[in-house]
Amino acid sequence: MKQSQTSLPNTLYWLIIGVSLILTILVAVMPFIGEVGSANEKAEGMMALWVHFFGKFHPLFLHLPIGGLVLVLMMEGLKILSFGRYKADTTLGVLFSAFTGILAVVCGYFLYLSGEYTGDLVEGHKRDGIIFAVLLLLCFIAKVSVQQRRFAPLSSTMYYGTLAGSAVLMMVAGHRGGEISHGDPLASLPSKVIEKRLAKAEAKKDTNPVVYTGIVTPILEAKCITCHGEDKKKGGLRLDTIEFMLEGGEEYDCLIPGDAENSALITTLHLPLDDDYHMPPEGKTQLTEGEKTILSWWVSTGASATAKLNELEQNDDVKTALAGLVSPEDLAKQKAEAEAKKLKEVELRLALEKDIANVNAKYKGALSFVSQHGTDLSFTAVSFRSKITDEILDELQPVASHVVDLDLSATQVGDGAVAKLKGFSKLRSLKLNETEVTPEMLPELTSLSALENINLHSTNLNGANLEPLAALPKLRRVFLWNSGVDAAAAQALQEKLHQVQESDDAEVHLGEEL
Repeated sequence: MKQSQTSLPNTLYWLIIGVSLILTILVAVMPFIGEVGSANEKAEGMMALWVHFFGKFHPLFLHLPIGGLVLVLMMEGLKILSFGRYKADTTLGVLFSAFTGILAVVCGYFLYLSGEYTGDLVEGHKRDGIIFAVLLLLCFIAKVSVQQRRFAPLSSTMYYGTLAGSAVLMMVAGHRGGEISHGDPLASLPSKVIEKRLAKAEAKKDTNPVVYTGIVTPILEAKCITCHGEDKKKGGLRLDTIEFMLEGGEEYDCLIPGDAENSALITTLHLPLDDDYHMPPEGKTQLTEGEKTILSWWVSTGASATAKLNELEQNDDVKTALAGLVSPEDLAKQKAEAEAKKLKEVELRLALEKDIANVNAKYKGALSFVSQHGTDLSFTAVSFRSKITDEILDELQPVASHVVDLDLSATQVGDGAVAKLKGFSKLRSLKLNETEVTPEMLPELTSLSALENINLHSTNLNGANLEPLAALPKLRRVFLWNSGVDAAAAQALQEKLHQVQESDDAEVHLGEEL
């Protein structure tokens, strides 16, 4: 498919080339304009504040030239794969990439002038970004010349050369930018991850580690060093060695051994989350209270680089914090396990809904979930008392292990129903009041190890041996009003429950409070 090409007037062509060359020169000399730290939030001049403002737009613009250039590369690739039969005009794509590339690199340089990002990695990213923008502008100049059949074959050679160079710089600059924001992606290579796990596993075996290297450094690596390390030292501060911490940042003392109250390493952790000086910044993973306690303790005890754990005095708060210290790997594992448990609950709830529907088809609304989450169930016979007999336990067997609350009060059930409760392993509350149960059913209750409350008021327990109830390890409330049980027997049961539970929480009621 042949594309028609519009010939530009000579004057317009040279105007486009001239403007593009001027922009190329301005971008190339930009690194020599301005001073690092001159455009931060504390700058006095209005111009500096505007520069700081526009610098924040760098993350917004930086993806646009990448997308445009990838599209151009795809179009040129199709041209090659089709042996020249596909001839797409990439001029607009190159123009878009060049224009947005200028926006990205200018805003990036403004962000650099704020002084928030420093270090060799940032310098390399700045250099690569500027070269990338320059190559895109030269690529546009060459493409316009090719389209207008000017300076052939030099313009064609220049177009493909600058296009290839732009692609290379895009990857290099993008990699460095990714390292600045998210760390080195190569650190996630399976071999390196496994190596790190093995190293940490070995470190865990040491019950008396050097506090700085074995405890403090892992906390800083997980929460702080990505912004304050060798590759990126935001605010001129590095936290990857004690020596750099002692040097401090551009505006404050980071580490004063023995003085946690005046060490910014500690004080910034306790500022309000929305405070500009709070560390880590809002939106980043925050330190736990235990981690803050450990860092404060380490600084207060002198910030030693060599002292071992048993050489430093520890109060109860520090001991608790050390005992609760969780590695990033363990946190990730806990999160994965919690998500798996939640997914399993969702799947189980879906499966239970069918069984619930089967029961409720006969006893509408009698069986339901206790809450919006979880798989605990509750059954109440309040609307079907005259219809419910011992067979109800057969109908509940498919969900027996999930029922925690079973209300059979004033129904037609008797000892036969109680004999079928063995599968109700999570049952916490059982109401058999005003039913036909007899003393013979009490031994059947001993399988309900989770039972906390049982209501047997208005039943025929005359002369019953209450010993089976005393064997239930979690039983807290027993209601025996109007059941033929005398005060002495009730008191004896309550005392035995206290002995079994080793507490005074259990209560046996003979009054009407239910």
